[in-house]
Amino acid sequence: MSAQLPSRTLGYHGLEVSAIGLGCMGMSFGYGPAGDEQEMIKLIHQAVEEGITFLIPPKYMDLM
Repeated sequence: MSAQLPSRTLGYHGLEVSAIGLGCMGMSFGYGPAGDEQEMIKLIHQAVEEGITFLIPPKYMDLM
């Protein structure tokens, strides 16, 4: 069941994303050892099921 989260327009191209995002840096590096791959996949699936559509890859975390 997907929750209805507030959305925001990202950039100038009109892309609508959830106002709450999932930062993914800790899934691969940056905060110690990488997380278990299967657990991280389950976490992403759960976030999407909850209505999160803004997944922030590690490369862009320092720009936020």
